[in-house]
Amino acid sequence: MDLQIHFFSKWDQKNDLHVKVELIKAENAFEELENYLISKKWEDIFPNDSTKYEKNKNSILFENTLLEGINNLQNYVQGLIFTNKKTTEPGISKHLISDSIFCWIIIGKIQNLNINDLINQMESLVKQSAEISVDNTLIIPGDGIKTLDGYGTYFYPPIWVGEIPKLSFIEKVHKRSIFSEKIIDIYYKGKILIIENDGFICVGESNKKEAITILNEIMASAVFVGTPAFMINEVELSKVKIDLKDKTIIQKITTINSMRTKLGNQWDQNPFTDRTLFLSKKKLVDLFKASELLTSDEDLKNFLLFYLESFTHIQNYLYSQSFLISWLIVERYLSLLWEKEVVEKVENNKRKKKLKNSVRWSSDYIIESLNFLGVISNDNYKKLMKLKKKRNRIVHNGEGCTKEEAENCLDISNKILMGGLEPS
Repeated sequence: MDLQIHFFSKWDQKNDLHVKVELIKAENAFEELENYLISKKWEDIFPNDSTKYEKNKNSILFENTLLEGINNLQNYVQGLIFTNKKTTEPGISKHLISDSIFCWIIIGKIQNLNINDLINQMESLVKQSAEISVDNTLIIPGDGIKTLDGYGTYFYPPIWVGEIPKLSFIEKVHKRSIFSEKIIDIYYKGKILIIENDGFICVGESNKKEAITILNEIMASAVFVGTPAFMINEVELSKVKIDLKDKTIIQKITTINSMRTKLGNQWDQNPFTDRTLFLSKKKLVDLFKASELLTSDEDLKNFLLFYLESFTHIQNYLYSQSFLISWLIVERYLSLLWEKEVVEKVENNKRKKKLKNSVRWSSDYIIESLNFLGVISNDNYKKLMKLKKKRNRIVHNGEGCTKEEAENCLDISNKILMGGLEPS
């Protein structure tokens, strides 16, 4: 059985069909390929004007292609178990790498393929590469499809929306792929929001900072209403293109760099884990409506984003970081409470200015005063003072923080978000 990998590149320095065929025996394959990967010739084969790959990264590109080819062969051989197949018809996995390179990974021999079919497939890939412009904007000649740039990523921990796919025993043995499809399209704060059933969510917003804020406020609202979700990091965002007519995602550019971004490949191997949360379409639509309402208030929106960050840190065992982020919510809440219950009731501007002086009125004095005024109960006073002292030891003495301490601070910030601390 053969594994063939063919690269087709626009190579001005070489004559057409100037190809070197290298044969490697299976028993020596990994050692010989290791040596091939350090060769400088890959910088020539893969030109540096590629729209997807940066200069000096071509050997990595070659390595990834080899790994995919080996993985394809391993999966195919595994599929021969418990069958009467002895040979295989050539199977091709085709990849458009850039505007000037495409690759075929073939299990079998290219010599056994129909030459006319090969020519037609090459022409198709060349035409496809011509549809990608320098600025990576997708142009589909003739169809006049209007697209919108945006960003997206997966819910994490993983979710599945809508009907759960049912695989037969045979399909599970052969690890049949489960392909994602759009399950919801909705407008959120004037932006198109698209969700696929595997939990991929994207927003039609080309500004990355704005896009990640929108997506994280949705994640924060999810946590607030009881659906676990982790904060999205900037590196976890995928660039997407949206077909405005059908409201579907027609292109994703994803870098696999975390458990969240790996979800795009997970469905091929193990669709559902013990962490997968199954949600109905209605529940997710209700979440988006709740999020839009909750985050319409700027203060509450910022509180929710801090809460999401603190919650994520706890799940990642970063207890000190979680504690300090939760304390930001507490301090901000105390400041707003001080403004409402004390400062706004003072008519003299000079006295107001004194009361707003954060150097004189630290959180310690504010807690004391609010408790004397009956705005904060004695029970909450004790909890806040204990948390404040812990915060000072973390910041000023470098003291560590336990999970229980981080959860206590997160719990009181949750109470603040749920309606505030009860008075005496």
